[in-house]
Amino acid sequence: MRTDNATFDLCELVTVAVRQVAPLAQAKGVSFSFECRGAEPVLFGDAVALECALHRVLCGAVDLLHDGFLVFDVQVDSLRAGSHTLRLTAGGAGTVAPDAEIDAVLERLQMRPIDASLGGDAATRRAVGRCPRTDADVVFACVRGDGLMWSFELELEGPVVAPEPERVDALQARAWVIDPDASGAQSLARRLQRLGWAITTMASTAEARQRLSDMAPALARPALVVATEGADATAAGLEALVPLLPHGARCVLASAFGSATLAGGDSLPAIDIALRPLSPGDLRGWTQRLAPMADAPSGLTRPTPLLMRDRRLLLVVDDNDVNRIVACALAESLGYETMTARDGLESIDACSERPPDIVLMDLSMPRMDGFEAAQRLRALQRSGGIPPFRIVAATANAGEDTQRRCAEAGMDGFLHKPLLLDALRRELRRVDVARASV
Repeated sequence: MRTDNATFDLCELVTVAVRQVAPLAQAKGVSFSFECRGAEPVLFGDAVALECALHRVLCGAVDLLHDGFLVFDVQVDSLRAGSHTLRLTAGGAGTVAPDAEIDAVLERLQMRPIDASLGGDAATRRAVGRCPRTDADVVFACVRGDGLMWSFELELEGPVVAPEPERVDALQARAWVIDPDASGAQSLARRLQRLGWAITTMASTAEARQRLSDMAPALARPALVVATEGADATAAGLEALVPLLPHGARCVLASAFGSATLAGGDSLPAIDIALRPLSPGDLRGWTQRLAPMADAPSGLTRPTPLLMRDRRLLLVVDDNDVNRIVACALAESLGYETMTARDGLESIDACSERPPDIVLMDLSMPRMDGFEAAQRLRALQRSGGIPPFRIVAATANAGEDTQRRCAEAGMDGFLHKPLLLDALRRELRRVDVARASV
């Protein structure tokens, strides 16, 4: 029997909450990625209330996106002894539900609309509320045609009942991620890279088998292969890889709730069956077990397995928080790391502090617009203050005059809003010569 007060792993609880809504998203054709960063505390408290609170918000996010993709981003911060902050953001790009459905969901969640006349972007629909079970702050924002965002923030007070897990490092051991969906593949690759794995991504187990069959004996083979279950990645396909892997290597099939593979998992001794998304504990456990016995890294593999430091950095400049979240999610699904700025002035500070490889620049912003920001950045580059990088405009105003002004300001490319994944991929491939393989 479940009781309200219990010992619980916070990151595991949040992962399970995302797993609960994943089938709802998949049934609508909505793909998703999952990121969980920061502290991993084991706490004592009202776990049931937190489960209920997370589920209501996550259902709201899935209910209001009819197609496209969602990114679930979780950050856990330690404030002081016995206190942690949980921040969950669900951002989506795709077809947003009509106003009547939005009204119904906001009413269900007891959210209060914010009148645009009180401040903020008039093009963005916003609402705020408090969770009745946990008193967490909940914020909703939606830009019609661009996407939506939900945020959930809660300070958790209570005793920490177990020490933080030790940091693990795969020391550049090889791991392969198999997923035809670029967003899901890059999300998992990024999480593994954070643990020190050198990652190669591919679209199918058939491709993985061919690569293993063609590899020279001197090349390092993967110690870990993680595949997202689907038509191109099945249990049988993973089993065919096992004889081609080093002794002690593991294959993991990440399956969704309800998969028939879960029922027959005991008959697959060479494969670990896990629920997706994988939790921080899952990834840390495989790293601890497998990295010490992995093949010595070899730099001869082509394409070169990528580490966290190999990711190109893209700065998203936009005064709208929904647009920033959507643009970051799209760029990260293409293998970039991202940072953000809210206007042109902030973009100059960000580029001076940590120069990016690409800037995705909105044009209409307060304090300093994108045209002036681009001109100032180019002036700094000409004077040697910051290194050169590409600047791509992103705007809903797609007229010829706007494109001419962008070129005059020194921008290298132009994208129409709402941003679409394929269009962003093509434009980044065109202007970012170091990432021609994107």
